[in-house]
Amino acid sequence: MRKKITILLSFLLLSFYCFSQTTTTEKLIGKWVGTDAKKATGFLQILDSANAVINFPGHGTFTGTYSIDLKNSPMLFKFIFRNGNKKMQFTTLLLWVNATTMKWQKVEDDEEIGWKTPETKGNTLLLKKQ
Repeated sequence: MRKKITILLSFLLLSFYCFSQTTTTEKLIGKWVGTDAKKATGFLQILDSANAVINFPGHGTFTGTYSIDLKNSPMLFKFIFRNGNKKMQFTTLLLWVNATTMKWQKVEDDEEIGWKTPETKGNTLLLKKQ
């Protein structure tokens, strides 16, 4: 009987742990700040489940909509915005490092999606939640 209770408790703890690891949009909401290889600081700000703001150092700040695949790791993040009259899409991968840090990597739309190796200062940025 004691063994069954121990197994049941272990199963319940494992279930709660796995459930808490699920990524939700709520975990992403907020401002994520990073500094690039040229020491310029930009940010990704997730406003809600569909809208975001991205600041590219030297290029400006853009507001748009996004889609994200929360089921995979890394997560595919597509940001759609307007630059003047032109509709543009910026495709990236997001990979959790811990609860307050993500790696952000740009990918070309026609590339096979997957985390690039090796990571370089030119293709990968650490974002910290503010």
